[in-house]
Amino acid sequence: MSNLYEFLTDFKNDYIPRYMRSSVISDLKWWHAILSYTHFPRSLIPPGPTRDYGIWVDASTEWGIGILWDGHWAAWRTADNWRGIKRDIGWLEGVAAEIAIIIAKEIGVCNADPDLQ
Repeated sequence: MSNLYEFLTDFKNDYIPRYMRSSVISDLKWWHAILSYTHFPRSLIPPGPTRDYGIWVDASTEWGIGILWDGHWAAWRTADNWRGIKRDIGWLEGVAAEIAIIIAKEIGVCNADPDLQ
């Protein structure tokens, strides 16, 4: 217990909270309620093998995004000023993934679990 006291007295800033905020306490109460619910079905059967649809996406800050799908491909060039609107490579990769998801939906992929199709 003395180590905790020493740790807390090392804070030199009076404005740093040294307690759990009410949002943390409410989150803990929510998790406790969810995890205490006993009538939720829980399967112990391991999931089946995943299915590889052969989808590849990539993004380049210098060029744009590209998608390769089972030998078919498409690419889109970014606008010249796209970086000026506070976007980064993570955003561009997300756009590529979203387009791949839209394409998958359009060709009829509605559930990637082979046991449910």
